[in-house]
Amino acid sequence: MLEKLNSWLERSFLPIAGRVASWRYIMSARNAFFSSVPFVLVGSIFLIVAYIAIPGWDKIVGPYLDRIFAGYNVTMGLLALWIAAAYGYSLAQHYKLNPLVGAMASVAGLMSVAVRFSSDGATITATNLGAPGVITALLVGTFAVEIYRWFTVHNITIRMPDSVPPMISASFAALLPILAEVLILTGLSAWLGLDIPGLIAKAFVPLIAAGDSFWACVAFALLISLLFYLGIHGWAVVIGIVGPIQLANIEANAAAHAAGMAIPHMFTEPFFDAWVAIGGTTTAGALVLWLLFCKSKQLKQVARLAVVPSFVVNVHEPVMFGVPTVLNPYFFFPVVFVQPILTAITWLVLHFGWVTKPFIYVPWSTPEPFYPWLATGGDWRALVLLAVNIAVALAIYYPFVRAYDNMLLKQEMGQAVAEAGTDGGAQAGTKKAMTV
Repeated sequence: MLEKLNSWLERSFLPIAGRVASWRYIMSARNAFFSSVPFVLVGSIFLIVAYIAIPGWDKIVGPYLDRIFAGYNVTMGLLALWIAAAYGYSLAQHYKLNPLVGAMASVAGLMSVAVRFSSDGATITATNLGAPGVITALLVGTFAVEIYRWFTVHNITIRMPDSVPPMISASFAALLPILAEVLILTGLSAWLGLDIPGLIAKAFVPLIAAGDSFWACVAFALLISLLFYLGIHGWAVVIGIVGPIQLANIEANAAAHAAGMAIPHMFTEPFFDAWVAIGGTTTAGALVLWLLFCKSKQLKQVARLAVVPSFVVNVHEPVMFGVPTVLNPYFFFPVVFVQPILTAITWLVLHFGWVTKPFIYVPWSTPEPFYPWLATGGDWRALVLLAVNIAVALAIYYPFVRAYDNMLLKQEMGQAVAEAGTDGGAQAGTKKAMTV
């Protein structure tokens, strides 16, 4: 039955996943997400300094919070701005246009709709340049680059003589598309008074709210696990869609915590990395632990190769392809369903307030148990939840690892017997020849 399921998944599911992962907008959003991570990490450092749960620390840093948050405000606080620049650059590069022009056009588009200047031009309101403007940055960036592409394809441009340096020529070639973009967007925003970021935010409220739900989080974990079982890097497929949303959610959580409000969002990257993807996606750390006690030579070797990547930097590819777990019927159930089960446990625990929801972005490569402790601002209960999830994952993986280990051990013993018989026959033949 599992062989038939594997065959069906390869025929029906893999092509769809491949097309989604290679769609230019998804790829550009994924690149923008990765490019913005340094700004998020730097901003998170300031959050850790401000809110780490050490007794008496709040009194020490209290007088300096405004200064500490200055670093946060210009990094993670301008998240939409950094994503807009990276997205425009990547999408223009895909179209073989000038990527710098694409980046600047994308930023200009975001500024046209998201920023309000005072009457004297001395101050600006930049709320929508943070997490609330991430989706706006992607949509407006798409609009800006597509206009740039349309003008280029239809050869509507200002041409300069060949003697003019290429960079100057490129600047003049971008003049008309940027003018058209800014006229359209400022016309809608400044002249007609449309709150474009607000309208986009309202349109996406149901989607974002649904993403925080129990079933959405469980389904997301199931999708990622299924993709990895099929040998596809699940995060590479979905990160272009969910990455910006997860970044916006973690920034919103940080802002809510700083304001003393309830932390709103479940659907963040730290939610999954802290308590679900333990030792790597598909909770590979639990599998690696059992491999250390296996008897077959193959699995012992895989354990030696996988233990450091899994436990130190949460990389699971060595165990994924070394066991292998890809399209391996023995591991279909644990690889596909351990993450959704742990997601369900984690969601319920956080929902009832037994553990603080993550509000600090932590690099996915941070080893356990430091990850959940840092992501929750030092909540010791996060470590208890981690221990519970590890125990559950170990219990689920155990019977499948044991069955696979026994199967490989029998194969290795049979192969050893066959090789011994072959060697014995060869030696007997040699002795007979020598006697003759």
